[in-house]
Amino acid sequence: MKSDVLPVLIVEDEGIVEMMMEEMVRYLGCKVLASSRTLDRGIAFAESEDVDFALLDYDLGDGTDALPIAEALAERDIPFVFVTAHPSAVLQQAFPDVPVLIKPLQLGQLERVMPLRRTVH
Repeated sequence: MKSDVLPVLIVEDEGIVEMMMEEMVRYLGCKVLASSRTLDRGIAFAESEDVDFALLDYDLGDGTDALPIAEALAERDIPFVFVTAHPSAVLQQAFPDVPVLIKPLQLGQLERVMPLRRTVH
C-alpha cells in the first residue's frame, strides 16, 4: 500500500537549484524519494524508483537534456513537469501536453502542477 505522501523524483544539474526544489517539494508536503544531477542517474531513477511525480530540468548541461528521462517516466505512466530557464521547440514537440515551468521556479507554480496527495502542515 502506498503512503499518503507523494514520492517525487527531482533531476536538476545545478546544486543550489536542486536544493531549492527539494525544499519546495517538502514544504508542499511531499517526499523527495530520489534526486539526480546527471542524465544517467536520472534515467536509472526514472526506470527503477517508486516515484509518483517528477520535476525535470530540461537542460542538464554538458550538451545533455532530460528527454530520455521523460521518455522513461512516460513509459511507466509517471506524471512529470519540465523546469527550465530556456523553453525550446524540441521540448514542446516531444511532450506537448507536459507543463513547462519557467525558472526561477516559484512555489505557486509548483503547487499548481503537483498532484494533491500531500501531507498537511
